Amino acid sequence: MKNEYIVTTHKDVDQYEFVKLLRKHDIDINVNFSGLERHYYVSFAASKLEMLLAEPEILHIAPAEAPVKLMATQNISVNASGFGGNWGLTRICKRDEWNDNTWYPNSGTYTYFRTGKDVDVYVVDTGARLTHTDFEDRISVVYDHYKSSKDLRYGVDEQGHGTHVASTIAGKKYGVAKEAQILVSRVFETGGATLTAIISGINACLVHHNQKKAAGMNRPSVMNLSLGGPAHITEEQAINDCIDAGIVIVAAAGNDGRDLAEPGYDVMPAEIARAVTVGAADIQDRAATFSNYGYMVDVFAPGMYITAAGFERDNDEAMLSGTSMASPHVAGVCALKLQKNTAPIDGTLVKEVHDWIWNNATNNTLNLSESITSAGTANKSVFSDFLVAEEPVTEVSRTIEDVVEIAVTRDPVTTTTFEDTTETVTNPDGSTTTTVTRHYTDTNVITVTTTTTTTPITTITYSDGSTEVITGEPTVNVAVTEEISTVERTEVISEETTPAPTPEPEPTPEPTPEPEPEPEPEPDMLYTCTEDGYVCGPECWDEHRAKEKK
Repeated sequence: MKNEYIVTTHKDVDQYEFVKLLRKHDIDINVNFSGLERHYYVSFAASKLEMLLAEPEILHIAPAEAPVKLMATQNISVNASGFGGNWGLTRICKRDEWNDNTWYPNSGTYTYFRTGKDVDVYVVDTGARLTHTDFEDRISVVYDHYKSSKDLRYGVDEQGHGTHVASTIAGKKYGVAKEAQILVSRVFETGGATLTAIISGINACLVHHNQKKAAGMNRPSVMNLSLGGPAHITEEQAINDCIDAGIVIVAAAGNDGRDLAEPGYDVMPAEIARAVTVGAADIQDRAATFSNYGYMVDVFAPGMYITAAGFERDNDEAMLSGTSMASPHVAGVCALKLQKNTAPIDGTLVKEVHDWIWNNATNNTLNLSESITSAGTANKSVFSDFLVAEEPVTEVSRTIEDVVEIAVTRDPVTTTTFEDTTETVTNPDGSTTTTVTRHYTDTNVITVTTTTTTTPITTITYSDGSTEVITGEPTVNVAVTEEISTVERTEVISEETTPAPTPEPEPTPEPTPEPEPEPEPEPDMLYTCTEDGYVCGPECWDEHRAKEKK
């Protein structure tokens, strides 16, 4: 048979390592509480419990159904016209001991000059009557362990405890911090609550808180835990994670009338050292008979017959007693303290508020029994320090500094022009070389755009030491300039050589013919011409011969 457990790992163990570990033991993971990565809802056989606890990655294993109870002891529901108000409000703004020892003072004034504005208070409880007139429009639901957000009863209180607690913290009529924002995380139903429900509800608040921080919202957070059960490291680690993130935790001390340090007696979250643990006092400044005590209790607050909003109708009142009713008085005072916070929201801020509650408490007005005193119980009653109008805050100094941002863009454009030249050179051999040269001019124009954004930052220092930083409207100036440069270069386009002209050849002189030899002179002869019978000389012989041949 499988049982359900919440397994908490050490901080340096990531989810991948844990899943591998479970698979090693043939165990499937059911739920991871997102935001609390070290806490896992797991089902496995009880026979595997010792093996898992022996693994070095495992810090603690707790039953998922471990019971958790509310810290109220009595519920007297009355109509809105039944009582005049909450005597606890009157008590937390007085240093002196009560002179009126009656069970309920008929007069008294709650004086306040802070309201908890801009502070978020998480109420991890039974839900709340969201429409009650005491909450105005300052209440919303961040988680309901039992109902879907689509359910009309989402976050709605079915037993009155959460409504009363929320009203005491921040109700318009009954509350300490009358303008704080109330954020409901419903973890109890009529049958009680389990450790699984408590861890889930705390986780939902942590996720919401971290989302605010991630969004840059400097809204402080307080978480009221008017509940308790057996101590579990799982719950302790979940709450410490909240404290590390900057949530102030206020916890009820418990209603068993026992010393929280008693051996074998453990109550969570009252025993968490960094939480503000609150015991209950009655109207006669005595520790309530049901209230736990001991050195783990930081302060006492009114917790007997406290009147606040009821849950059955929108104008109901209810009277409850218990450390559940004391704790919200202190949660409200923490909200008042945080109203003007400017410090980073982290674990350091939580410690500052915790220390302030301790140091600012009223000392030695409680009537404590010897047994309570001998347990190391501090005689401290919570005190709201915001009773008179705070000194008007005036401006002490103002400095203005310009934050200048310069952005430069450079857009280069290059244009090229050219011109050709021709040169002919006669070479020594008589040839000619003709060269065509192209002369380029590259003109580089860079358009420089300089955008100067000047934002005035005004820092105002006030007389209370606080500062305010005001960012003014930025002024934008745009300047455009040009950077011009030129580069010249040449390139030979063509080169041609013409050979030298061939010279005309010298005329060859005609050869002088050899002179024909003079014919040998024929001897002078006389010829007789047969034609005419004349005697001719040589001169006419040929002629006469030619005629004869004819």
